[in-house]
Amino acid sequence: MIARRLLGPVAVSALLAGCVLASPDFDDPAEGTGTTDPSTSDSNPSSAGTMSDSAGSVSQGNTTDGSVSEGSDSDSSDSVTSDSSDSTSSDSTTSDSTTSDSTTSDGTTSDGTTSDGTTSEGTTSEGTTTGGVQPGTYDLPPSVSTCVLLQYQQAPYSKQACLASADEQVPGENDLVIVDTAVGMGMGMNRRAEAFFQFMIPADYENATISSATLRIRTPQTPYVPAPEGGQLVLTGAYSEASLETNVPAALQNIGPKKGEIPNQPVWIEWSVPPELLVSGQPLHLALMPTNQFGVFYRRNTAILRVVVD
Repeated sequence: MIARRLLGPVAVSALLAGCVLASPDFDDPAEGTGTTDPSTSDSNPSSAGTMSDSAGSVSQGNTTDGSVSEGSDSDSSDSVTSDSSDSTSSDSTTSDSTTSDSTTSDGTTSDGTTSDGTTSEGTTSEGTTTGGVQPGTYDLPPSVSTCVLLQYQQAPYSKQACLASADEQVPGENDLVIVDTAVGMGMGMNRRAEAFFQFMIPADYENATISSATLRIRTPQTPYVPAPEGGQLVLTGAYSEASLETNVPAALQNIGPKKGEIPNQPVWIEWSVPPELLVSGQPLHLALMPTNQFGVFYRRNTAILRVVVD
């Protein structure tokens, strides 16, 4: 009886110790949380913090010590779950298997949305600004790209005649504009030809730092000798496709020097445009005025405004 009383507690203790060692809840903490996300601030401070699973959700509930068994970490440095079980707070998970720290301290979740489902403003999940245009090079297409023939003697003002005259003078080409002091061939009837290019500047350029802007237009292959001059780029008053049917706007200022010789083969011709002329959310009205009696042709469907944002 005495031996049984002495050995009983020892046997019970040994039995309990065996149970503890065999319990999966007391294994190495790294084995109870699945693969550790490299975006956590404890294991990889230089990581970008991108979520690898759904924000704040756990796939197999909670462990007995309050840590998540296979949850995913938040990408915010102040809301990542620890990779050791003894440093996780007891209230890190709720009874419905979602972590209470799945949102950052400013109310946004790790997937870039606020706790009420709306998109967080200002930054993406990687921390880059989402408001405004990003640095880079952008080619803006024209909202207007055409030419007009001004009235001369009995020949009336006409936009359609200008486009038709340009196309008929260059075999195998279409969608051309012509810049000439006096278009003598075809439907020109010695009328002056001016070309117009309007570009809408996007609203998200408001706070952008524009380092350069360039008007670029490609020339066609022509049967004529190279034109000695390519025209003078000017800033004009406001116009639209409809208004150019009846009249041209006033020229406000020259932009740079007039262009020199233009080849009779396909090349890109460029004019620098002062960045301060680009106003976000507003159209930029440009025109090419002729400076020589030898006309020059441009492919109007290739016109772009190349903008470099720092």
